[in-house]
Amino acid sequence: MKYKITFLLDKTNLWFEKQLRNYDFKLNNKYIFKISKNPNNIKNQDIVFPLSYTKILTESFLEKNNLVLIVHPSKLPKDKGFASLQYQILRNKNKVFMSLIKAEKKIDAGPIYSQNSFILDGTELSDEIRHIQGLKSLDIMHRFLIKYPKIKSRKQSGRSNFNKRRYHEDSELNVNKTIKQQFNNLRINDNKFYPSFFYFKGKKYIIKIFKEINKIKSTAAISVRSAKIDDSKLLLKIHNISKQAGFFSSNNTITFKDHVEWFKNKMKSNSKVYIGKIYKKKKDFGYVRFDETKNKIYQVSIGNLPNFYGKGLGSLMLEMAIKKFIKNDKPKKITCTIKKFNIRSYKCFLNNGFVKTKFDQKKHFIINKINPKKEDYFELTNPKII
Repeated sequence: MKYKITFLLDKTNLWFEKQLRNYDFKLNNKYIFKISKNPNNIKNQDIVFPLSYTKILTESFLEKNNLVLIVHPSKLPKDKGFASLQYQILRNKNKVFMSLIKAEKKIDAGPIYSQNSFILDGTELSDEIRHIQGLKSLDIMHRFLIKYPKIKSRKQSGRSNFNKRRYHEDSELNVNKTIKQQFNNLRINDNKFYPSFFYFKGKKYIIKIFKEINKIKSTAAISVRSAKIDDSKLLLKIHNISKQAGFFSSNNTITFKDHVEWFKNKMKSNSKVYIGKIYKKKKDFGYVRFDETKNKIYQVSIGNLPNFYGKGLGSLMLEMAIKKFIKNDKPKKITCTIKKFNIRSYKCFLNNGFVKTKFDQKKHFIINKINPKKEDYFELTNPKII
């Protein structure tokens, strides 16, 4: 018998609907999935997921269904209540947790089944923040459904705080403060439903904010070249930035001398390193590295300087490096591992044809040991198609 699952959406808060409808849980052999916007029509369900639901669920609703689960954007018991993600951003938090909890009479007080997290770089605007939140919500629900019913919960413990609702007036800016001081307020406000605004000389002014992206639109604007020993300084700089952001498992500090020695050995091995360069600025901005793991199977890694994030350069650099690498080295397969919170890398590799694959240590070969709870494994299984 299949379990019955319903996703409950709020008619007044449907930002998540498109992502949900486009997502394939690939569990139709185990579950019957439904989407509803009317809580009165939902009963006798094995699991209900209210998603970004702004109304308080009644006790009778909880009693009519076997299990009601809430995806809450905070590391509970911290930041209970409303607009938790927005309040954390206003407090300059960049690492955000998601908690999957059982819905109970008391708001956001139920036991925790699972938690995951993601990192924001501080440049994302409201739509991007929502998209990342949606991806991590789908991920935490998916992982729960894979394990259900053999999954346990734990009680919340520790100090808690409760966030009040945010209203339209909370989008007001202070004309006496700088844009930099109020940027977090600007980036969490929705251009359509609650845009930023300010009053000046008795008049109200509305501000809508958009990000200029993909300034580098043509592959002719960048190039990739084979790395030289002199590029070791660039790679070490990117490595230290990435380590600080949590993209690497190791926290070991690497000296420049040790790094140069390591890089020289890489250059002598079957590894290939390409450097991305912007023509206009005559500036090296990133690297793509291919390390052979076994018999023409390579693991690829990529890194950019932070000043060049969000312009599509990493994806272009990866595409060009793969083409050059395939032409020169003819690999059988190219793989990579990505930290689950690293949404930027997810997009970059997916855009270049990589497919998320369940890791099998007997079949798959990688440089470092993978932690399936924190990392995902991807493959480009037919490099000839690039």
